[in-house]
Amino acid sequence: LVNPSALPGLESHIIENFFDPTQSIDRAAVADLLARYDANVRQADQCAQDIFETLQKIGVYDAAIIVVGGDHGQSLGQHDWLGHVTVTEVNLAVPLIMRFPPGMVEPKTIKRVVSNVDVMTTVLSRFKSSAGEALAAQAAGEDLLSGHYTRNNAAAVQLHPDDIHLTLRQGSFKLTKKNSDLTLHD
Repeated sequence: LVNPSALPGLESHIIENFFDPTQSIDRAAVADLLARYDANVRQADQCAQDIFETLQKIGVYDAAIIVVGGDHGQSLGQHDWLGHVTVTEVNLAVPLIMRFPPGMVEPKTIKRVVSNVDVMTTVLSRFKSSAGEALAAQAAGEDLLSGHYTRNNAAAVQLHPDDIHLTLRQGSFKLTKKNSDLTLHD
């Protein structure tokens, strides 16, 4: 949990950029937001545990393919932001965990840019059937476990009423457009 008193510029930044400016906000409100986020994470963990226990109870856990992922991160005060109103590494780097039945795939960690569009292709490629191959061929993603994974880029777009925030990643480089400002990160 983030300590809101450790974020010196956050309160004024939140008032200006995150909340209705006609509403007042103080450190107690920020602490409440962070506590609610923490509670949501605990609830998601409990839901995942409930699913895993149910799969075990009905005897299909060892045969199940389980995918856990996120669509975006959540700023918890980094860069003086709360929420997902800006495109930063915190919002771009999200978990993607794939668990396959024992013996189907050697466990591995992939430390390069991947995308949620790769999930379906990766799963379908484990099944050698004409239906699975036909579906995988139509998917936009790549098989993360093929040994021939080539993705080196990703994009994120965030729409705002008066602007579009765009981030393009190519290898270790990240180009961000926010308002009319372009920033290149290495």
